[in-house]
Amino acid sequence: MTALALLLLAACGPSDFDQATTLPEVQELIAKGKLQGREELQLRDLGLGPDLAKSIAGSPDAQSLKVLDLRGNGIGPHGAAALAESENLGALEALYLPPGRSHIEGNRIGDEGAQALLASSTLTSLMILDLSQNNLGPQSPVALAKGGVPQLRELVLDSNVLGDEGAAYLAAQARDLERLQLGWNGVGDLGANALANGPLLTHAKVVLLSSNDIGPAGAAALAAGPALGEVEALYLSGNKVDATGEALLEARFGEALKMGGGEMTVE
Repeated sequence: MTALALLLLAACGPSDFDQATTLPEVQELIAKGKLQGREELQLRDLGLGPDLAKSIAGSPDAQSLKVLDLRGNGIGPHGAAALAESENLGALEALYLPPGRSHIEGNRIGDEGAQALLASSTLTSLMILDLSQNNLGPQSPVALAKGGVPQLRELVLDSNVLGDEGAAYLAAQARDLERLQLGWNGVGDLGANALANGPLLTHAKVVLLSSNDIGPAGAAALAAGPALGEVEALYLSGNKVDATGEALLEARFGEALKMGGGEMTVE
């Protein structure tokens, strides 16, 4: 690039969202119609707060967005609610709100923000939702019973504090979920039993339950329960499964059982 081109670029400010690093820059681009016709928007690890989400949610130009990645921005419950209630995000298919590389605290949406998203009646096209490490407690999944996000297929809830109670709430939902990530959540035998016998994972292809508190009883429940009949990968490393439990799981799931790490994440 010539010196003149660099000078002109500097004078005009960021040409697109890839160069924007501050909230005023993002808001200026939105005001100039740069969202119009855009299907994917990544604004990762900028720590821009709830007004970032509100600015995107409030723009009619966001109606073309299919993928929105706001990881590491600290949008909080109010930012999550703005996304959940927006009439402009009906085409959105994937929403990512996990931590970033430098803003490792994530988006801090909490139960309030998660419940708003999971109960959303406007995110009608959403298929992938990543809420990893957002301090979600056992009550967050209750909102799924309200019938929001009807097209949801992949739900990533790693590194929260759902425990057995949260796992049981999830398991009871009659959803056509294809992927569930519930690693690092303090899920024990009771939660594993609920997941094994509930309708949520009837057609699941990928289930990640790594680094929880699942022991022999939970392993036996997963091996015997009616759910997981179509699973292609079941991740259980870092639990308390003994040799007997592992044998039962191997007999049921064969090569689909992943006990040695290699956990997958939604990108």
